[in-house]
Amino acid sequence: MSSTSRITRQSMQNTIELMDFYPKGATFDTLTRSDRPKLIIMVGGPASGKSVVRQNCAENCNVDNAIILNPDSIMEKKFNSVLSEREAVNEEFKSLYTYIFKHKSGINIIYDRTGAYPNHTEFIVDLVHSAAAEAASIQYETILCIAIVPVDIGLQRAITREQEIGRSVPPNIILRIYETIDNVIEEYETNASIRVFRTLTMAKKQLSGSPSRVITVEDNGILVIPTKNKGDIYIEPGNYKIELSDRKRHTTTFFTPSSSTKITGKMIETDNKSSSSDYELNTDSIIHIHTDHKDRISFRNSRRLFDKILAFDNTVDGQDPELIYYYNDGHVVMDKELNKLAAAYRDNSSTISNRFAVLGTRQARHDALRRGGKPKKRKTRKKNKRKRQKKTRRYKQKTK
Repeated sequence: MSSTSRITRQSMQNTIELMDFYPKGATFDTLTRSDRPKLIIMVGGPASGKSVVRQNCAENCNVDNAIILNPDSIMEKKFNSVLSEREAVNEEFKSLYTYIFKHKSGINIIYDRTGAYPNHTEFIVDLVHSAAAEAASIQYETILCIAIVPVDIGLQRAITREQEIGRSVPPNIILRIYETIDNVIEEYETNASIRVFRTLTMAKKQLSGSPSRVITVEDNGILVIPTKNKGDIYIEPGNYKIELSDRKRHTTTFFTPSSSTKITGKMIETDNKSSSSDYELNTDSIIHIHTDHKDRISFRNSRRLFDKILAFDNTVDGQDPELIYYYNDGHVVMDKELNKLAAAYRDNSSTISNRFAVLGTRQARHDALRRGGKPKKRKTRKKNKRKRQKKTRRYKQKTK
């Protein structure tokens, strides 16, 4: 072993020791591996209390232990929070997460950054799945955890934090990050569809070649397509079609082709009139897999990035963050209060400018509910219905 590799390994170990772990007291050596580990992606502005929210998220997701990948740990513990060292911190952090994803697949990971840039979030998710697929048959469950805090409260907390521990983030940077997050939060919260493959060439590379891999249809109707090094792809019912060469044959198991020539693509007509010869794919593109048994599997080049989404209101200091809604199995599930708010918003959309801003604080939700008046209208409709039914009964009695 060369001295360079020893130094690199030791340097990486030193960086790992700068990270925090969940639960408190856990160490890198005590982390456990599994075939279905969890990758938790944190989203939230500076001083939004992500450290508290991530603990609640881990508890809700039944995470026993995890490494918390956070560049601020390097910034504080190694560079004493000197802002001019941010570039060096980012380089070291990139080396760290690349090493963890590649060599430590199977452990639970909490990736703690602001989440202001969806492209980077997608890059991290794909990198984790790719490394896990190359290392072994490991499939990460991807979870998004959102810390919801209004920008004015986040800014005040950042000022207080600077006075207490010396971690400084300029106010203009804080405002810019919160504004960026607010612009992309709908994309995160609705788990908007993204492309599975960017080009047909990439699809051919990922879906074919020796050895062939098993494609299955699960009991819940999800089509599971394995790739070479991106992990398994889950296609929801309605987004794929299977044409069997032998109609008498019933099967839920198929195989990826061993030849890349058996992967073809087709562009659905869109507003931009993309031609069928264009190999750049979008979410409406259809990819066809022709299996060795002459079956054909056609699926839309569309997937959701997250398996589950949880959002916590962390507005009130000293109070446990409140889980206000979550996404699971393709559905957004909201608590009773939030369902009322949604109804109030629909009836008073002109008085509420931004429904995602409304969801930001308890007080805003209560204010919106007071303006909504939806339950009262429902009660009135029921009362009128009972009156009409009563009149009908009386009329029938008179006409007998």
